[in-house]
Amino acid sequence: MTDVRVAVGTSVADAQRARRVRRAGRRCAAVLLACSAVVLGAGPAPAAGPSIPMLTAPSETEQSIPVMAPGTSGPVTVAFKNPSLVNAVNDGRLYMELWAPWATRFTDVSLTPVDGALGGWTCSGDGVVEGRPYESTILRCLSSEKGVVAPAGGIARWRVNMKVYGDAPADRVLPNAGEGGYGAVLIYTRNERSGWGITDLKISSSRSS
Repeated sequence: MTDVRVAVGTSVADAQRARRVRRAGRRCAAVLLACSAVVLGAGPAPAAGPSIPMLTAPSETEQSIPVMAPGTSGPVTVAFKNPSLVNAVNDGRLYMELWAPWATRFTDVSLTPVDGALGGWTCSGDGVVEGRPYESTILRCLSSEKGVVAPAGGIARWRVNMKVYGDAPADRVLPNAGEGGYGAVLIYTRNERSGWGITDLKISSSRSS
């Protein structure tokens, strides 16, 4: 998968992309904090605490693009890397929002932890049509499970179930569909401060899969 970590750039395009990413992070953080307020009630003012790592997409050598032929379905892994020297720890609420790439859909509302990642997710989507199989373009997921989101220098992975439409072009990388060119946003909470990250959700429509 392509590394989409945010770096300081000098071009106008870099600056615009960074602004879009920050906007998305603020929007998702607002959703998470609102949900937390409803469930947990108002709390004390945020306290200073350990650093809050920014999670990024794993590099191409660390995470390959999932392969799924047109007209097929199966599990797809979404991964976040913690490039920091400290663990990314959640002690409040987790929020993840995922967008299906063009010509693909989520086939249910599950978000399954892989290799010990945090679980307890409850998800909703936009794909309920009476008399048709579930097909959602977006998943919004919440969890109250606490612990290490991603260890220092490590990668956290979750699995979703997806399909590629039969008329999708073959042998193409179906790109991220989220604002700013990413595939998923994750928000976690540490000492009532929000930490967040962005990652890819791309699918290769190779018929050789």
